[in-house]
Amino acid sequence: MDAYRCFSKINTYSRQCGQFELICLSNPDTRLSTQDKQLLIQQFRIETDSIYQADTSFHWSKHANYFAQIDDIWTVYLQKELVAFSAVSIKYGPEQIIYIDNMNVRPIPRRVFPGYSLGSMITHEILRKYLPRFGTRFSIAFRTQNPHVYKLAYSILPNGVYPRLATDCPPRDLVRCQNIVKTMASLLSPAKGFSEKTSVIQCAYSGCIYGNFQHFTAKLPAAVDLFWKENVRPEAGDAVLIAVCPTYWEIVAAVGTYSFVRRTHQLVRALKSIIINLAHKQSESQV
Repeated sequence: MDAYRCFSKINTYSRQCGQFELICLSNPDTRLSTQDKQLLIQQFRIETDSIYQADTSFHWSKHANYFAQIDDIWTVYLQKELVAFSAVSIKYGPEQIIYIDNMNVRPIPRRVFPGYSLGSMITHEILRKYLPRFGTRFSIAFRTQNPHVYKLAYSILPNGVYPRLATDCPPRDLVRCQNIVKTMASLLSPAKGFSEKTSVIQCAYSGCIYGNFQHFTAKLPAAVDLFWKENVRPEAGDAVLIAVCPTYWEIVAAVGTYSFVRRTHQLVRALKSIIINLAHKQSESQV
């Protein structure tokens, strides 16, 4: 059984996003059978092997209770074929933290909507689900070896991302950002060395999950590339903790803009389909 059929047989949240279908399953540990969990871990491993051109079994084999550690599993399909998946767990520290784990996306060049890649679409759907009550806020956190995840975080809120790059101005709320990454380091890798300045966890993983790291990191912005070269040792398993610390109104604005673009795109697609069908019927009537 593939991921699509596995999630389709359960009452899940499903949403059409352009040509892609997004499915979110909450509380997966209690809603998936033991057999389904094993099959999904196997499919996730096959998918990450393909994406990263490497044997990623070491990463998945350590997750005996993977689904017990997460609150949501998000999957994206193109014509019912899995093309991206991620997981979310809610952490608590100085404030609520949305921890986005395992952002794995196939290198598909097409955009979901104008200005939104697959990774960006998943992230904004997560923000939409966890939109906070009026006046409250949360932070978003990633732990990764992948510099493209930093690009994704930066695209959400450039001024609120930590760690900062050499070309960036200081974060507007340094104390808040550092409190978030320190909290996440203590939760995710309590026994590992952690640099608050660079937000790098030393030996967070057992090695580099990317088969050809240099090829994978090609075409990066110069500042991101320099930061990774100077501070991250992928072969040693180092990972960067990335925090995005928005205000309440910035979250509302990001979700509102995304929702407007999505609805507009869906409307344009529907109108195009109607016009094409009408033109097809008219051509048939003239034959």
